[in-house]
Amino acid sequence: MSAVDENTTSSLKCADCGRAVPPNDEERKWARCRFCGKPICFECVRYVGTTIRGAFMDYVEVMRTCNNCYVRRG
Repeated sequence: MSAVDENTTSSLKCADCGRAVPPNDEERKWARCRFCGKPICFECVRYVGTTIRGAFMDYVEVMRTCNNCYVRRG
């Protein structure tokens, strides 16, 4: 296989929609779930925010999650 074929053929798939994600484009086109580590494309990614107390102010840390690990409020 040539280098072009290796980049277009990927064994990684989005955990939610099943779309193939290129392994060399992590953090540009897809990310890993913070809790289970499965690859998630940016069209399917969910975000969970938590408040973190800093030295001078509070801020929100946002974590990327898949649909299975996403915690619904309410």
